[in-house]
Amino acid sequence: MKTLKVTVLTLLTASLFACGNNDGKISEEAEENESSETTQTEVHEIAPELVQKAFTKKFTSATDVEWDKENETEWEAEFKMNGKEYSANFTSDGTWKETEYEIEKSEIPENVQQTLNMEFSEYEMEEAEISEIAEGNVYEFALEKGETEIEVVIDSNGKVLKKKEKTEDEDNIEDEDEDNDEDED
Repeated sequence: MKTLKVTVLTLLTASLFACGNNDGKISEEAEENESSETTQTEVHEIAPELVQKAFTKKFTSATDVEWDKENETEWEAEFKMNGKEYSANFTSDGTWKETEYEIEKSEIPENVQQTLNMEFSEYEMEEAEISEIAEGNVYEFALEKGETEIEVVIDSNGKVLKKKEKTEDEDNIEDEDEDNDEDED
């Protein structure tokens, strides 16, 4: 028993000296790291059990899953699968709404590419995504011409479903999201 007391006392004393070897001061580098981590850390939430179960059932091989609450009734999972980055949205009761992932220009179907060539030939493609929804797949594009940026949604038959000019506020939000993504890497 006496040996145990001596061992515990020795460990406590060593711990105190280890913690106190800088006279209670935090180095400037540690303070800078701590403050930058605080401002750059993105808080991810934990999705409800129903949402997580629905996700796991639909995406059995997903890895690196991070959840964010989109609004009061919807959750978004960002994850990796088959070498690509995906996002999927679910309602709070576990109902799947959509899955999105980026595609290469070579993966765009011929009829969708024809629509892009005919109606948006003056624009440069910044991003192409497939959005899988219950009604089928649609293709979402971020296009740019000079200072003008637009978002275009085209169905698998080549019909333009949506064309929207991006506002400067939307660009700022996306830039912040991209900065956060880069900081995590």
